[in-house]
Amino acid sequence: MAKNLPAYVLRDCTLFVDKESHIGQTDEIVLPVLEVKTEEMRNGGMIKPRRIHLGYSTTDASFTFTSFDPALISLFGLEAGKEIPIIAYGYFQDEDGVSHDGRAEMRGFFTKNDAGTWKAGDVASNATEFTAHSYRIFMDEEEILSVDDFEVKRNGVSERPGRRTALRFD
Repeated sequence: MAKNLPAYVLRDCTLFVDKESHIGQTDEIVLPVLEVKTEEMRNGGMIKPRRIHLGYSTTDASFTFTSFDPALISLFGLEAGKEIPIIAYGYFQDEDGVSHDGRAEMRGFFTKNDAGTWKAGDVASNATEFTAHSYRIFMDEEEILSVDDFEVKRNGVSERPGRRTALRFD
């Protein structure tokens, strides 16, 4: 990649929901946002409080479809414990022509389904919201981020490597 040229520019994307392709039917994909949950703390002797890292907020995603797919709508409100697999695929290209394939894998459930407004002559949309219990992001088949209820890994390295052992997860 030549220096000072844009890299990893998203050129196209699609979505698979519960192993079914929605190519050509996905208008927008909003991947889960990893946001640090903080709280102010001031111990004895401190002249000002400081924010401490308490973990992460829930990881939610959203998807907008240009189709009114009954199979997709039927996935809303499934009973507790049934997680839906969702995979977003992206085609990225550097300005020097090098191509990259990206993938975001999520597991969780739909929390909202908005069938939108139906109007003759306009494209109908179906907006959904999804809570991801776990998700992983890959670029060129290498895992760059992994998040679940107990751990965050960046490039395969755990954020808190001794935590699983200390809490007897393994």
